[in-house]
Amino acid sequence: MVIYCKRCDREFVREAGEFGVTCRYCHLSVRPPWGRSKAPSPTKAPSPPPPPPPKPQLFPCPGQCPRCGAQFASMVGTGKWHLRCKACSKFTMVDVQGPDTATCSR
Repeated sequence: MVIYCKRCDREFVREAGEFGVTCRYCHLSVRPPWGRSKAPSPTKAPSPPPPPPPKPQLFPCPGQCPRCGAQFASMVGTGKWHLRCKACSKFTMVDVQGPDTATCSR
């Protein structure tokens, strides 16, 4: 079997069953073709990171305080909020459905 040495750019003949083959000329340890691993597959370029999730749209709370009737001054998005009335300092759970609709618990 013909084996090629990359270091000295020469070929030499060895038996197919030999292990630990060294180059006859530069004495570099050479791996025979059957001992080499497959060439690494080309790697894909890393994909860019996904964009961050959009920030929730904020709007003035449409709800009113159940104690004094003042509108809440907090900026909210849809969902449940625990808000404090600036006029009477009462804490209230507000369920905001959108910029126009909110329900308050007593």
